[in-house]
Amino acid sequence: MQIHLVLPGLLWPSATLLGPAADLALPGLHQLLGFGQRHVTDFEPFDRQIAHLFGLDADPLPLGTLRRLGEPDTMPASDDEAGGEWLCADPVNLSFAREHLLLGEFPADDISADEADELIAALNENFADIGRFDASTPTRWYVHLAQPTRARLFPLHDVVGRPIKHFLPEGDDARLWQRTLNEVQIVLHNHPVSQAREAAGRRPVNSLWFWGAGKMETAPRAPMAAIQASDPVSIGLARASGAPVTAPDVSRALAQDTLVVLDTLRRPSLQLDLDAWREDLVALERDWFAPLALALRGGRLQQLTLSAPGDRSTLQLRAGARDHWRFWRKPLTLDALLKSMAPPPAVPPAMTRIQTREISQRTVTALTDAGIHPLLARLYAGRGIRNKSELDTSLRAMLPPDALTGTREAAQLLADAIEAGARMVIVADYDCDGATACAVGIRALRAFGADVHYLVPDRVTLGYGLTPAMVEIAARLEPDVLITVDNGIASVEGVAAARAHGMATLITDHHLPGDTLPEAEVIVNPNQPGCDFPSKALAGVGVMFYTMLALRAELRERGAFATSKEPNLAELLDLVALGTVADVVKLDHNNRILVSQGLQRMRAGRMQPGVRALFAIASRDPARASAFDMGFALGPRLNAAGRLSDMSLGIECLITDDAGRAMNMAQELDRLNRERRSIEAGMQEEALLRLEGFDAGNNASIALFEPDWHQGVVGIVAGRIKERLHRPTIAFARSSDGELKGSGRSIPGLHLRDALDLVTKREPDLIARFGGHAMAAGLTIQESALDRFRKVFEDVVSGLVAPADLQRRIETDGGLESGYMSLASARMLDQEIWGQGFPAPVFDDVFRVERQRLLKDKHLKLELSRRGTRYDAIQFNHADGAPGDIRAAYKLSINEYNGVSSVQLMLEHFEAA
Repeated sequence: MQIHLVLPGLLWPSATLLGPAADLALPGLHQLLGFGQRHVTDFEPFDRQIAHLFGLDADPLPLGTLRRLGEPDTMPASDDEAGGEWLCADPVNLSFAREHLLLGEFPADDISADEADELIAALNENFADIGRFDASTPTRWYVHLAQPTRARLFPLHDVVGRPIKHFLPEGDDARLWQRTLNEVQIVLHNHPVSQAREAAGRRPVNSLWFWGAGKMETAPRAPMAAIQASDPVSIGLARASGAPVTAPDVSRALAQDTLVVLDTLRRPSLQLDLDAWREDLVALERDWFAPLALALRGGRLQQLTLSAPGDRSTLQLRAGARDHWRFWRKPLTLDALLKSMAPPPAVPPAMTRIQTREISQRTVTALTDAGIHPLLARLYAGRGIRNKSELDTSLRAMLPPDALTGTREAAQLLADAIEAGARMVIVADYDCDGATACAVGIRALRAFGADVHYLVPDRVTLGYGLTPAMVEIAARLEPDVLITVDNGIASVEGVAAARAHGMATLITDHHLPGDTLPEAEVIVNPNQPGCDFPSKALAGVGVMFYTMLALRAELRERGAFATSKEPNLAELLDLVALGTVADVVKLDHNNRILVSQGLQRMRAGRMQPGVRALFAIASRDPARASAFDMGFALGPRLNAAGRLSDMSLGIECLITDDAGRAMNMAQELDRLNRERRSIEAGMQEEALLRLEGFDAGNNASIALFEPDWHQGVVGIVAGRIKERLHRPTIAFARSSDGELKGSGRSIPGLHLRDALDLVTKREPDLIARFGGHAMAAGLTIQESALDRFRKVFEDVVSGLVAPADLQRRIETDGGLESGYMSLASARMLDQEIWGQGFPAPVFDDVFRVERQRLLKDKHLKLELSRRGTRYDAIQFNHADGAPGDIRAAYKLSINEYNGVSSVQLMLEHFEAA
């Protein structure tokens, strides 16, 4: 039996406003906060969080016929009264500006029932032709519009300080909405109720905020057997889902799996009433926190999940009865929690220099003369393109499979195994590249009639690659052939163990080999000695795809498809593109072909059910798929399985043909990714605390370790710190038997694997194992050797990098002509293939800053002007203001809001002009 408790308002006061919590008797809450695992995630509004709990991921949330959200005796009995639709029309306050009205910061929560009745009566008298107004509470109003309209949900915090015109529908609906807003404002502002409120020093009720409409495309699903709530949104969604809903009562909640929504803390927080908030907190301690802590400790409650959406972030707490011992050892007071959630200490970022990319004008002219768009010709020339043939992304331009050393031998080995009915087992890696490579192998080999299975090593217990321990596990499946994907080139001992078991081994990998190659039957790796394959940047999935192409050619020669249809391996290119982009390999010409072909299939709707499900769960449109989607939306969700759980989940998602099963697994991958982000955020904050006051100028490298860091996330944390301080960074997590496992990220100018190799040459006993690439590497050391490693690594890096390498540079494509600052140009650029080694265009120009403000206390929103034209711009995770004139490095992007598309500049960096 479990309870999911939602507590909006719990985290509202800052630590300063709250003051010491010693005067608040909250032992039950303090025990719960010390219970189980806590995660702090990005801010999620209360209404959106409730919608997600009921399985509604749409944002804005369509709330259907809103009578469901009100009391039955105050809302109409029929869903289709007058053929229109119901909308929430909450009363709000407005402040005046010269150009437009701005939404105020808080709704009119102090309105009384009598005041609401008088104002609603005035609206019904004046606007009978538009609709009928009603209310379920003094602050929750509704209007039934005679004609349906395209209304959308905009949580109040998203629209504070923004012109109302940005949130109005367009087209035929505009007249109705403009009239409603303008005329309602006049009626309410001039009403005696508002005049009396102003005379008494209270804000007038002078407009409405429409925040929901339309039919729900997906029926809500009750997350628990029963719902206890008093807020209209939870009640309405519970009724729509068919779940029983009652008023909150802890004794009944402990009888079955229950979702409990307690919004008592939310109301005083919206009114900035700290005293009322504290009083309600004490009442909740008595009625809920203390009983729940006792029930957990006594085993009557098996699991408690607490969600607390705050004003800047959301707390997620999960506690099980079996974890009850934890809170005795880790008590946590509310004020300590609030302080821990404060913004991390400011660690000054590395200095950044804008550098314009050198471009050959002769090449630009040649490309333009060949029919390339002038803007693209300039961008291509800056990325090393010399002729139009290098832009051919058709399959006929792809390098032939037999040019890759080992593919013919691999094809013969696999074809013989298929003809003999031999069993094959693929040993995969636990990242997105490994998962997609495994999926390509499974799908292709099964299409060829092979008996093939797969295994993935556990990151924590078995580590990376084909180890002897992994061979022992594989031996239980009694394979005749072991196939590695995205690993194996360093598995000398593992291949020897497989040979001892009588297994043949086929290594498909793309990592750099060590001094000794494994004695496998066949190795396919473009980076192995003696391989002349021109594309050394193939990802693991690309190597496997080439191997399968060679196998199909071999089977074709043997007549395997004489009586059956030959499998179309192009159907796997969506997987190849996904793994290639997610592994951040260089997008040379051959890789651009693979990615382009995969994107074309995605945009045409021809993709694996698992890929389609990942697009859906990430709220991305496959018809407009881009490399960004694969690198930042789909890839991280697959990687989360390998980091926190078992990559088998990701592989199963990619190889299933059942769309429903794929969606279920994609939802679990999405949950793991949210958990990964939460863990990463905590680790990053701890890293910044360690680096507070750190002067990057005094060090050429950074090596960090915390005892409770998660092995699966240290690489991401290393990358975040490297991006901020522009230093090669290695983050370590505790492994077992006194060992630390580290994951490193490097900067241009330092080959990280070579640097680690030099460390081993200077101190042979220091690193137990290592491997990787120029920009990323992994290693294992003894925990007792950490300080010694830091010193040797610093010495090595200091000797390899020049001072200029330690200054962050943003390479740009120069200025962008005004004629190209358009939606057409932005859409054209979005269609191109950009990525590692073929970077997305970044321009730099001088602008005048006309306006600027902070969004959610961390994103800088600006209005810039240049030569008489104004542009919207934003720089994410940048809270420092801009001077009057700036030189900005920016990307051209499309901002879509309320169905309207506009050009927006995504600032990468700016400096005083």
